[in-house]
Amino acid sequence: MSVHSDDSLFVLILLFNSIMAPQYDAIIVGAGPAGLSAGITLAKNGKSVLVFDKQVRGTIFPRGETIHRLPFVEQQILYPGFYERQVINHTNRRIYYSSSGKKSTAMRLKGDDENLIFEYGSFIEAITTYAEDSGVKIQFGTQVTDLLEEGGVVNGVKTTTKNGSSLDFTAKLIIGAGGYDCIVANNTGVRSQLLLNPIMKVIGEAPNFVENRLEFHFVSGVGYLPGVCFIFPRGGHRVETGYSIFPECLTNPSDAPYINVAKEWERLLQEHPTYSRVMQGLQPSFKAPSFIPFTRLLEDFIPKPGVILVGDAVSQVEPMGGSGINAALEMGYYVAQASLTELFLPSQGIAQLDSSLWKTILPRLLMKIRGSPRFKKLQKQYMIIPKFKRWFFKQNGNPAKMDHRWWAFNLLLKLR
Repeated sequence: MSVHSDDSLFVLILLFNSIMAPQYDAIIVGAGPAGLSAGITLAKNGKSVLVFDKQVRGTIFPRGETIHRLPFVEQQILYPGFYERQVINHTNRRIYYSSSGKKSTAMRLKGDDENLIFEYGSFIEAITTYAEDSGVKIQFGTQVTDLLEEGGVVNGVKTTTKNGSSLDFTAKLIIGAGGYDCIVANNTGVRSQLLLNPIMKVIGEAPNFVENRLEFHFVSGVGYLPGVCFIFPRGGHRVETGYSIFPECLTNPSDAPYINVAKEWERLLQEHPTYSRVMQGLQPSFKAPSFIPFTRLLEDFIPKPGVILVGDAVSQVEPMGGSGINAALEMGYYVAQASLTELFLPSQGIAQLDSSLWKTILPRLLMKIRGSPRFKKLQKQYMIIPKFKRWFFKQNGNPAKMDHRWWAFNLLLKLR
């Protein structure tokens, strides 16, 4: 085995651990908001937590994000003032345009609610640092390749480190928080149930963009794929912009992952009646396609004894616009809290639970996670929003029909 000097100590520790076969309370796959939130909550309650992430630390592509300030997140998961330390811009203004450009609705968020715009890389690094300070062990550049199973219970993971070393780790609980392409979801049969929204993300300078507000330009009509072009202000003329396609409005939703979203966005940049005007002269400094699953909420987030899935891996993303940061942070917390009360009882210690005990615990575990305020909110949103999208963008896909039914969209905004 070849060992590089910069990580030789860690590899030696891993080898020692594998020989001694230590048990962790929880192994988390994915160092995103959901995984880190779960890890922080477990570690603060005295549990041993090991997190694996396949990316090298600090190599996240330079995308932005927007989030709403939630006191619950700062008080229960992170710390007071966390949001403000990450903000590069904020606004309580937004505007929506119909696909023809003839209808629009401008609004201001109520009270002190506003959109906080930040850099995802520095945001996630700040959460990572806080997780480490809370006692979470995190190993970047390590690919989880498979799950370990014994007696019908998943009890560990197989990993490959960045220098090619293959090691196994065991734990009482495996949390899959690896995003839409989570290996834990894939290897438990859940990944195939996701409906993925193709999304193009672009950062750049837009000389025609002068309003400090979020903009949403709807897309429909013959020859266009139903969706929305979005603009998030980053200060001055700098923007994060792009295009998100709604698979539930396609004739065959399963075709969505194969769409060339970059090509479709380039066309809208030239042809959309309102988006093309405000983005005229856009000078991109970054462009990348991706996916966000916000079409169908998956209820099967405990697919096997020993495993809980959370975050994007099971579409725990708001269906209105794909905002997933707060939802991921909250769901990570609620998964950890439910686990603490059902899986980590003092009388059980760190011993692995057998399949019969998992069957006893499972109904209570599901009830607590599904009964959490954030999950119930997601359930309500997914009961309404996808159906509305299908009606508004597909059945009324003709831009003139969308204009005629614009009143229904305004009503939906009020109901939010």
